[in-house]
Amino acid sequence: MLLMDYEKKQMISELQAINDKLEIIDFMRKYLKREFAEIFAKEMEERIKEAQEKVKYCNMVVENFDIRKYTFYLLHDYLPTEYNINNFYVRLDYLKVIIFYEHIMSPDNWNNEKDEKNRKIKEKKEVYNFFKALISNGKCDLINHTNALRTLNMTSITQNELDEDKHRIRHETYAKCIYDNVLIKYIDEYKNYLCN
Repeated sequence: MLLMDYEKKQMISELQAINDKLEIIDFMRKYLKREFAEIFAKEMEERIKEAQEKVKYCNMVVENFDIRKYTFYLLHDYLPTEYNINNFYVRLDYLKVIIFYEHIMSPDNWNNEKDEKNRKIKEKKEVYNFFKALISNGKCDLINHTNALRTLNMTSITQNELDEDKHRIRHETYAKCIYDNVLIKYIDEYKNYLCN
């Protein structure tokens, strides 16, 4: 998705202001309709089915059904398959980070790695990929994330340590630490890069 800096800045501000899991559905519908077309197509099918039931039962169906609840439920099936994320992590705080790093953040110039902004963007993208591996359904191979581990100063973590983590408690702890100390803080820094 190609966006101007002011559009990205507006998107980021709206994303940061979201406080309810149903508001994230409105955000996705407004900005990421093409990226999540499969989910919104299923949502439309459900709306049609609901309308047919209203006609069939003479409008006796309960009126306060919020289609966004159904759409959020669909995310629980979509995100694990599309982004390889465990169902447990499909929650508002992690969704904001996933949307930002997957769909909003991009370098100014892909070819210019010497630029400080682009270097930091690449660095944070590697950290995000490590975070995503920690919350994934599969095995987190540390060999694929050596740059991120160096950036985070977490080189003391061993592959054996993660392999023996059957209940994924360490995975969750490391992911939460990365989320709190790096990923969420970088969103503001990136917003300040825009239009500068």
